[in-house]
Amino acid sequence: MNLFLISDVQCTGDILTIVSAIKFVFTLIQWAIPLVLIVLGTIDMFKAMASGDEKVTKEAQKKFIKRLIYAVVAFLIPFIISLVFTFVGQMINDDAAQSAGDTYNNFFACWQQASSSGSGNTSQSCRDANDVPIGYDNEEDCVNNGYIWD
Repeated sequence: MNLFLISDVQCTGDILTIVSAIKFVFTLIQWAIPLVLIVLGTIDMFKAMASGDEKVTKEAQKKFIKRLIYAVVAFLIPFIISLVFTFVGQMINDDAAQSAGDTYNNFFACWQQASSSGSGNTSQSCRDANDVPIGYDNEEDCVNNGYIWD
């Protein structure tokens, strides 16, 4: 059972590069936004403390706590998206394995492959007889499971 049309995407060359770029942007968002929010909150706290006004300091503390919460949320959103993709991909792979015997011919496996390869510009990869990428990232695992390493 295919839930989405993207489940039929073959993870090769350009597609893998695009998925890798999306994962890179998610990682950048995951780390840059919380860092910026914490730095800005710290600057606001120093300014409030330097002013010596207790009311301004309390307002800055509330603002800093809100920024910390936003930073945690910004850090977790890409992780949650990746977790959902992995979970949904596993469900689709299980259904595909039961019906067609091909568990790696979809976008969700491509999402996983992009994380294991680090980028879409890998020179070697593991493929099955139909030239469909398989998720193994080293030659030994690929060949030992009956796939083609090229």
